[in-house]
Amino acid sequence: MLGNDFIPPLLNLDNDGKVYEILLNSYKNSIIKCNDYLTNNGIINFQNFKIFINELSLHEEEYLDMKYQFFKIIYNSRKNNKISSLFEIYNEDINVNKNNGDSYDKLKYLLNTNDKFIKKINILIDNNIISNDKENGMDINECFIHNFVEAYNNDKYKGKKIFYQEKFNFDVEEKLGKIKLNKLITHYLEGSEWNLYYFKGHLIWNWNYLYDYCPLLHDMAKYDYNKNLNEKICDNINQKKGVPLPPYISQCLIFSSFNLIL
Repeated sequence: MLGNDFIPPLLNLDNDGKVYEILLNSYKNSIIKCNDYLTNNGIINFQNFKIFINELSLHEEEYLDMKYQFFKIIYNSRKNNKISSLFEIYNEDINVNKNNGDSYDKLKYLLNTNDKFIKKINILIDNNIISNDKENGMDINECFIHNFVEAYNNDKYKGKKIFYQEKFNFDVEEKLGKIKLNKLITHYLEGSEWNLYYFKGHLIWNWNYLYDYCPLLHDMAKYDYNKNLNEKICDNINQKKGVPLPPYISQCLIFSSFNLIL
């Protein structure tokens, strides 16, 4: 769920701050509501998994709000050429927010983390803010992070529309978009099951995650985890067992991809 070589991380689990605390607390809160564990002999119990996903989804809005507040601080500081690192943000801006306890705690949550996260955020700053520089000023309206989170905090449905349009190129308001969203969630759940197969040494070569991002947790919490879901997903994965590609074909694919990039 934190992401690996095969599936990307869930949206509110993409930093190193309190990820494990969120996961463990969500697990503890969900397991007391379940009549069994989340997995049984390497197979996901999707009825219980839905309860776990619902617990995780409770952190999604809070996380996005913190990300939004953090973005505004970075944006305003960088726009005025005040800062060059997160440590300067911490020293300069954390004190400004001390009178607002809630905001202060949220900033501490984001800033009190390790160097790995700091590097990620500095890359985010360079790629998403400075690259949007226009006429010696930054165009905040063209930054996806700002537009998505602001819309999501004010109106979840509007935020969802921006997210899926930008990251998956479909409109959740349209009938076809709803079908595609359902397919996306099913595919992510297949990926979760595939990972368990993989770590047990049961290799299924013809499956791969087809997207660059995961669905939103609130949508996964609303998904229909019917009683036949286990059978449907396991059968669908097992139908794709396949065989590994020979090494020379794998190398050809790498070089062909490289040429396409060039």
